[in-house]
Amino acid sequence: MGDYDLTEQDEPMTLPRTAAAANFRDRMVVPEALQDRLREIAARYQEIHGADADPGPAPDPAEMRERERQWAQRFLKSIGIPWENRKPSWASMTDRLRDQGRGYCENLAQHLAAVEGFFVCGARGSLKTTLLALVAMAAGKQGVSVAYCPAGFVLVDKFRAAVRRDERRRQYDDTDLQSGDLPYADADLLLLDDLDYVSTDGYDAELRSYDAIGQFLYLRYAAGQTVC
Repeated sequence: MGDYDLTEQDEPMTLPRTAAAANFRDRMVVPEALQDRLREIAARYQEIHGADADPGPAPDPAEMRERERQWAQRFLKSIGIPWENRKPSWASMTDRLRDQGRGYCENLAQHLAAVEGFFVCGARGSLKTTLLALVAMAAGKQGVSVAYCPAGFVLVDKFRAAVRRDERRRQYDDTDLQSGDLPYADADLLLLDDLDYVSTDGYDAELRSYDAIGQFLYLRYAAGQTVC
């Protein structure tokens, strides 16, 4: 959910292509936190044993890939990504979706600073959740706090609960609903899946649900927090 159209149809997206996306290397990346930890260990080893000491054999690439795979599954599980999407791969996507999706991840810091998300539209099974999982992994590797909401009705329920709490609070406090009171307020990046899954109890109920989603998105954007 956001500012770009990343549809997965004949013309899947309008997100601008970037040089970073075109040059993105087709391999798995070791999480930055793990790389930093390995550097700390190497520096400590040299401090104790001397700069000329033999650091031992280089890490096995296969072992590093396996650690990356295990980290990804644990991380995606921790934020609630469905189990069937916890082994996401760019290889399963069309070239255009892959290049432009990678471009967004490659320039994630700039997009978050500008509060720029994207919007994905497609039929069931068109890899929308897979794309969100890959974006989540990119965010996690860069130390960005990320949250996942599985459906529109979940967001509506959480937002309405926040509004009810705010209405009770207003009996004693005249201040408006604050961004910190919103659901997912601690996440710099919110991944909102299946936006169209809302109440089906008639047109009015559906319209009220989308009104609530619109209010939430407005308040989140005003707080400088991104939604995809």
